[in-house]
Amino acid sequence: VNVGKGSHPDMVKVFGPGVERSGLKANEPTHFTVDCSGAGDGDVSVGIKWDSSTLGDKEADVDFDIIPNANDTVTVKYVPPAAGRLTVKVLFTDKEVPYSPFIVKVDPSHDASKVKAEGPGLARKGVESGKPTHFTVLTKGAGKAPLDVSFSSPVKDFDIIDNYDYSQTVKYTPAQQGEMTIFVTFGGDPVSRSPFTVGVAAPLDLNKVAVDGLDGRVEVNNKQQFEVNTKGAGGQGHLEVEILSPSQRAVRCKAEPRPGNANVSLIHYTPTEEGVYAVNV
Repeated sequence: VNVGKGSHPDMVKVFGPGVERSGLKANEPTHFTVDCSGAGDGDVSVGIKWDSSTLGDKEADVDFDIIPNANDTVTVKYVPPAAGRLTVKVLFTDKEVPYSPFIVKVDPSHDASKVKAEGPGLARKGVESGKPTHFTVLTKGAGKAPLDVSFSSPVKDFDIIDNYDYSQTVKYTPAQQGEMTIFVTFGGDPVSRSPFTVGVAAPLDLNKVAVDGLDGRVEVNNKQQFEVNTKGAGGQGHLEVEILSPSQRAVRCKAEPRPGNANVSLIHYTPTEEGVYAVNV
């Protein structure tokens, strides 16, 4: 008569966060314990598979490690690769243990809707071709996930810098004028307001800016005007004019587009003292 411990799969206990119905997050390590101390002789085998609708494969296996312990228990470690549902099977001597298979729900490790992207590189007023620019991506409270940025038009000097304060700085230099779309994703999901549409202006050429109407003399206390033509000058179209009186006082002036010609701005001002005025455009 051969007398031994025998094999009792029904005495195996499985517990730990890795087999709980909920509470797991994608890409975050987890584990569970298989206790065979009262199950007799036998080998433990484990299988972890994703629901076919999650990753698109019929049987998507998940890698895991089995670590034997000194007290007739083993620890199983694995990392859920994505959000969704997985099935954990635990067998002892090729027979399923109680409560196996375990159905586990995995939540996303991130929330892209909580990510904000802002800065001059995303400004509606646009950017300038050949001029370096940047924007900041704020991820505080959004969890952990890789940040990805792509452009519909050519760019140079593209870089993503981790600031280690739940923010990352994206640097780039637009290389082609026209309308450009910027896609910002967090963990593969679009962040708030992405994609961004940004106009890329031609490089600024100040030699093509023409000022007309400042020749000759004008009368004190009479309204005056001159014009600035920026056609073909490129840049982002922000015109600034400063007028200083002979006593170095700022003279109030107003710029407005000429009706029917957006490339020409009319500058209105009224001189209040005699002498030579300085006009900075």
